Amino acid sequence: MSSTHFESLKQKIRQCKPSQFEHESIEKFYEHLVNPLNDLIASNEYDHSLTEVILSNIASGCSIGGVFSTEVILLLLKVKPAVKLVKFMPRDQADKHMENEDLDIKTILKTLVSSFNHMQVEGEWIPANFS
Repeated sequence: MSSTHFESLKQKIRQCKPSQFEHESIEKFYEHLVNPLNDLIASNEYDHSLTEVILSNIASGCSIGGVFSTEVILLLLKVKPAVKLVKFMPRDQADKHMENEDLDIKTILKTLVSSFNHMQVEGEWIPANFS
């Protein structure tokens, strides 16, 4: 695959926000991102700075606030220094470090989807974009 293909996957990820999906669904957000993420990870093209972008997009593109917003911000506060730390590590070491810290993108997104599903079941997921 070409570098152009990988860059287009990264751009798709950078542009995606929960507000694009009905009820700002984090599950739909995840489903939209999972294939591009898998392609990048399988090809050793995933850049951990994308994790920071994804969390920033959730923080800015999701109106839910409250506990969920706090969870996203706390994750972002952990991810930012970790991304700086792994920036110059060999890819395998960077991946391992992020995984060991539970800061790899798949773990993060699964955690946020779980929180979303719990809040939805409890009737606590009431975003501004409730269409």
